Amino acid sequence: MIDSIIDSSVVKDIQSGIKHSSSEVGVSIPVILYGSYAKGLQRASSDLDLSVSIDGNSDIWHDYVDALVNRLQDKGYVFNNKDHGMPYDVAQLSPGMMLLERLKGVMFTEDKKFYVIHPGLVETFDLDEESKKLEVKHPGITEKLAEYSSNGLGFFT
Repeated sequence: MIDSIIDSSVVKDIQSGIKHSSSEVGVSIPVILYGSYAKGLQRASSDLDLSVSIDGNSDIWHDYVDALVNRLQDKGYVFNNKDHGMPYDVAQLSPGMMLLERLKGVMFTEDKKFYVIHPGLVETFDLDEESKKLEVKHPGITEKLAEYSSNGLGFFT
């Protein structure tokens, strides 16, 4: 089955935003799409859920995300502000961190898959499949992470 999200206008708009941000900042960073747009269930009032992860210079991250968000807002996309001192809500999690948070039951419990968007490529990341692969390699990891999180030791607890 062909995934219609990959060929959607939102992905094309994000790819255009990545190219624009890359030219502004001088670095290309993949963008993760999750939430209602990734599920194909967005409404006119839906916000765009994105994650941009970069190691190192936080100024580069801010400049890149500012350029990306501004470009996407110009196209009519909405970004919620969750009162963390920024005018928009963009996560800073890599695919691996998103998987760990899902396994701990902290976040992304409803999201089955998300998309890692590059300028010319879209990768599908299915959290259920990745969880099963991890469990096969490391039996009991899901329970250990859930216990870790319930003890207040998780990243976002």
